[in-house]
Parts: sequence; C-alpha cells; structure tokens
Amino acid sequence: SCVLMAQNGAHTATKLNAISAVAIDPGLFEFEPNFTSTYQFEAWDDKRNKFRSLPSDSVSIESSLSFRINHSPIKNMEVGAVIPADVSEAYVGVKYIFVDSSAINITSFIGSTIPMGNRTLSVNNRAPENYHSYGIGLGLTHDFSDKLGLDVSAEYQLTGPTNQDHSSDLFLFADVGYYPTEGLLLLNSFGYQLNSNRVFPSNLFSIYPGVTVETGEFFVIALNAQMDLTGRNAMKTVGGNLALTLMFD
Repeated sequence: SCVLMAQNGAHTATKLNAISAVAIDPGLFEFEPNFTSTYQFEAWDDKRNKFRSLPSDSVSIESSLSFRINHSPIKNMEVGAVIPADVSEAYVGVKYIFVDSSAINITSFIGSTIPMGNRTLSVNNRAPENYHSYGIGLGLTHDFSDKLGLDVSAEYQLTGPTNQDHSSDLFLFADVGYYPTEGLLLLNSFGYQLNSNRVFPSNLFSIYPGVTVETGEFFVIALNAQMDLTGRNAMKTVGGNLALTLMFD
C-alpha cells in the first residue's frame, strides 16, 4: 500500500484546509508556526478492508513542525511559502482572487514543492521526495450570513514519474465555519485525496473538526483534530494540529 500525503498550502485558509478566496490586506504579512502529531496502527487494503498494519503492541507516531509566511503585495494577491523545521523541502505558491463580490469570491492558485535539506540527489533515484511537484487549483468562498460561511478548494498536483509509479494527486476540501459568538469560530473540514499510483491507486476521506479563537485583530489560534474515515491502499490515522497565526505590517 502507499500513503497519501496532503499538499501543504502556502496560502491563507480562513478556516482550516480549503484555500479560501479571501486575501489579507495589501502590505500585511502572516507568520504561522504549525505543529501536527498523528497516530497510526491500521490501514485499508485495495478492497477497502481495514486491517492492523502494525503488531498488536505497536503504534506509529509522527510529529512535525512547520512555518508559513505569507504576504499580500497588491489587493487580492498573496505570495507565500511553507518550510518544515527540518528544512527537508519548501512549498511556495501564488494566489489571486479574480472574482471578488458580496455574494461569492473565487480564487486561482499555483504552487510547487521544492526538495531541500542536506542530502545527495541522484537523477537515477526517482523517489517521490526527490522530485519537484507542481500544483494548480481553484478556491471558492461564500458567506451565508455573518455567522455561517463555506470555503471549497480543489487542487491537482503533478509529480513524477517516480519509482513508485506515482504521477499525480487530487485534493478536495470543504470547510464549514460558524461563529456562535464574536471571536470564536466552530468548524469542520471535509477532505478527499486521490492518488494516481499505477500499481496501488489510493484514496482517502477524512474529517477535521476544530475551533479557532481570534484573540485580537492580528492573532489567531487554531486547534483541530484529524480523523480518517475510509480509504483504499491508505493508512488510517488520527491526530491533531495546532496553528498560531500572527499578522503584521
């Protein structure tokens, strides 16, 4: 089986995972440390049957720390990057909102994953982590009211060809958020990932319930869980994520 890896966005997500069609104000910067930890001991096979992938006394734990920097040089545009703490790779991208109305906002975005770190890269070693990947997508934002909103995004990512017969991925996210009171946002994100591996094609459907707290105009705390519900040739994980977003000019 193969593991699906979600594309890390270098752009503002006003709720959780979906790339929103909302940009920060021109001239502002965002800086966001992001900590994630997941646990895994089960997986789904090619027929979507769940099985224990590790011995009965074992569990796999993966934790990571990354940093996102984002800037708006002009109205409705953002440029950004995400760099993990081990500097193993970098994610860079540009987002532009081409429909900006009171009813609906629509954005397009492009990005690339760049291998970095301290290692020797060989042109004959076609492992996925040694390849650049390129992504393009669309995002939509709609507010039903002052309290209820929706973000939806779709991204197609091209990689390869690799030694794992992996060439492309599709990522779909839908985030729903509700403000019960000012400064407190309750939300849930739904995510679907499709991997085009020619030997072990895989997919994964997950939910990400969470909450964000806006402690001030330039500081937001976001906390969410991750629960994989069903998949094919994919690991079943559960975990959590903590992000601290700071804005400054």
